[in-house]
Amino acid sequence: MNHELVVLSGLPRSGSTILTSLLNQHPKLYATTTSPVLGMILNFYNHWEPQTVAQLQDKNEKQRMNMVAAMVRAAHEHVEKPMVIDKNRGWPKSGKLLTELLGKQPKMVCTVRNIPDILASFVTLANKDPDTFIDKQLRESGFVVNNTNRCRLLWNSGVVGESWQSFKSGYNFNKQNMLILEYEDIVSKPLEVMKQIEDYLQIDHFEYDINNLKPMEEKDEFHGIKGLHDIRPVVKKTSKPPEQIIGNELTQYYNDMKLDFWHR
Repeated sequence: MNHELVVLSGLPRSGSTILTSLLNQHPKLYATTTSPVLGMILNFYNHWEPQTVAQLQDKNEKQRMNMVAAMVRAAHEHVEKPMVIDKNRGWPKSGKLLTELLGKQPKMVCTVRNIPDILASFVTLANKDPDTFIDKQLRESGFVVNNTNRCRLLWNSGVVGESWQSFKSGYNFNKQNMLILEYEDIVSKPLEVMKQIEDYLQIDHFEYDINNLKPMEEKDEFHGIKGLHDIRPVVKKTSKPPEQIIGNELTQYYNDMKLDFWHR
């Protein structure tokens, strides 16, 4: 089956799991959990070594792109719905490659949230479990486990900082084809957000049940954080302001970095 491929990406802890659960209610949409497709095609694309090319009778650079494009098409061949929404934080920085593969600029749905709120969300989970990768890495590196060091690790590691860099790269390349959705809107007015997505994807309207969300079966051991992708059956905001989690000083510090470029 030939599917239309849409990308779901953006920043962590910004509502993408809630969104995928809602998207999967639509009869025309199939939204994935964090997908391995991007990793597979980049691994193949980046290891197209000269010795591999030397073995080919028809030494044509287009063959690499043809094979990668075939991998993208085949990845969701089993899906019966006509539109696949493939989720991966790395898609935006690979926007140029994906454009070449699809022959057009891809549609990207990106969820965003202010960085202090994202950091506070991770810290909230870390406070519940001292064995997260966050605290483990700090202890192994000889740092004191406190919120300042937790936030620094999250920002400098691939968890928050790298996702932000990927999103910014995609924004600079493809912002005219991006639908950017704020976490606050997803949790406070989900039906309006779903209408935005339907208009963006040019699909029929559907009556979503925001009081009956199904879990997405994302692997919670990812990054060693329990409950990372848990969602409640009812869409509503439950998180506290970052000032109450990481304190006023850290909240102000990351706000002063002016990282929310999509607002400007």
